[in-house]
Amino acid sequence: MQLVEAIGAWRDGHGGVVAARARVTALGLPGDPVGQAGPLLPAANRAALQVVDAQYGGILSRSAGVLVVCRQWTRRGGTVSAGGTTVDALRPAHPGPAPRSLAPDVRAVLSDDRIVLPPAAAADLRSGQVHPGVARAVRAPARTYRLEVSVVRSTCGGSTATLSSTRRRLAL
Repeated sequence: MQLVEAIGAWRDGHGGVVAARARVTALGLPGDPVGQAGPLLPAANRAALQVVDAQYGGILSRSAGVLVVCRQWTRRGGTVSAGGTTVDALRPAHPGPAPRSLAPDVRAVLSDDRIVLPPAAAADLRSGQVHPGVARAVRAPARTYRLEVSVVRSTCGGSTATLSSTRRRLAL
């Protein structure tokens, strides 16, 4: 999480790859991953970043997969923009383009206040590349539980979802 925070948050005038690499190495971490940070380094004067959730995807002898869901706010001039991404081993989410219309179940998930979506998960749903059956499956437990979705498609590479409720973690 420190790596993602160091890359995606900076004070005025300290954005960009060179400054991010300096922040990362100041923590004693290798600076190489900074070059893969993509959307965590938008052109902005200043950025703030909040890690929403982090979960292990697998631990091997020489590497570990960690899914880090975050929100990022940037300031360009006098304009503040909210955004965020899901970063998995510094492979940022890349949802597809939005379709002309969304399936009713997808629209329902996007508007349901019991289903909390990080920016990348909402973009995945808006892309039209997630099967409506996934949205339908997400809606069912939301009738009883408040759900916090970690990822829908981008980082996993397929129509899968990892959901967190206040009582249990579900995988679809």
